[in-house]
Amino acid sequence: MKLIGFLKKHDDYSFSKVINNYVSEEIETSNREDIINHLKKGKLCLAWMEWLFDDDDDETSIGANGYYTDGVWVWPNYLIYYLEKHPNFKLDQEFIDYVVKNIDEEINLGEEDINKIESKLYELTNSEQNSSSNLLE
Repeated sequence: MKLIGFLKKHDDYSFSKVINNYVSEEIETSNREDIINHLKKGKLCLAWMEWLFDDDDDETSIGANGYYTDGVWVWPNYLIYYLEKHPNFKLDQEFIDYVVKNIDEEINLGEEDINKIESKLYELTNSEQNSSSNLLE
């Protein structure tokens, strides 16, 4: 399980980053539309009752908080919002390469697959120590 796009403003975990680490003034994210389409195909793996808003104006609704997966990567649903808002939202090259390589692949996960990812993610996000070394294998 690999994690991408977690922001401290919405998820204050040890693996989350501040938005300035993702937004670059230089160039647009390569393959941005392909990445957004891939993220939209993700399967819900963990959710709870919390509605998110953009901190820039506190009125723009982002949507319900939840995490999605393709079986390898896990991302928060708000990642799509920020990719659409910021054309220069920078993602790890490993993730971009993965999406490009699997562009035509469907995301086929069974309930057992989702449950395993949900369990690891729940354990990771609720761990007091946020020690992810053994959970991300």
